[in-house]
Amino acid sequence: MTKRFMLSEVILLRNKFIDIFLILLILIIFTGYFLYRNHTYSGRVLIHLLKIEQNIQSGDWQQAKENSELLKNDWHHSKGLLLLNFASEEYLTLDNTIDKIAAGIEAEDKGMVLSDLLVIHNLWNNYTKIVPEP
Repeated sequence: MTKRFMLSEVILLRNKFIDIFLILLILIIFTGYFLYRNHTYSGRVLIHLLKIEQNIQSGDWQQAKENSELLKNDWHHSKGLLLLNFASEEYLTLDNTIDKIAAGIEAEDKGMVLSDLLVIHNLWNNYTKIVPEP
């Protein structure tokens, strides 16, 4: 009788260990995801967008071009998480809009750049929400 009782205690302890391990694993995964997410969406992209808008408004196209290059670099560091969280259509829309901003700056087309800045700003704000809109 005591061996049977001990065996059931061992099974119970093993089940508790598995439960605790799984809960800790889930917590570690979520914590890692949100830390990476906060680092990725730290605001560098938005800062570059605002700087480009200020440069365009003041007519400083050279500085806008430099900021668009910085925007592209930060975008390439951020796109991995976007690919995990969103469909390829959203990713391609953002990627194409960044390219259109760079092209508009090259052509010094103020209207095109400002409209694309508004589009990308709205897209980025939606992407950085915990529960983005469709």
